Amino acid sequence: QMAANLGKIICRNIEESARDPDFIATLELVVSEVCTNAVKHGAQFRKDAEIVMLIMVDEQAMTITVKDCNKSFDFSAICEPDLENHPECGYGIFLMREFMDEVLYVRENGWNCITLVKYNPCHKR
Repeated sequence: QMAANLGKIICRNIEESARDPDFIATLELVVSEVCTNAVKHGAQFRKDAEIVMLIMVDEQAMTITVKDCNKSFDFSAICEPDLENHPECGYGIFLMREFMDEVLYVRENGWNCITLVKYNPCHKR
């Protein structure tokens, strides 16, 4: 449950600077999904599992990197969920790819590292 609420907790403090409710809602959803995946797919099986989240916010974008020490996986092989049959789970990476401007996965020194970037629509580039 805590992982699912992290999106709201983290994004609460950037609301004033973003001024776009859709931008905030997207970030809340995606942060919740990436944290839930890190917990669901590994941390729940190990009491000593670590999850690290790095967040950078500036006027141009929000960059979120989530690192976990779960088993590695083939990020590129994860397919879109079957939206016609409404599966119970499997939407996390689909939502990240759908809503974020950049999504990058690397395996680095035993850590899964997912970096997500969402550009602020209120900032003129």
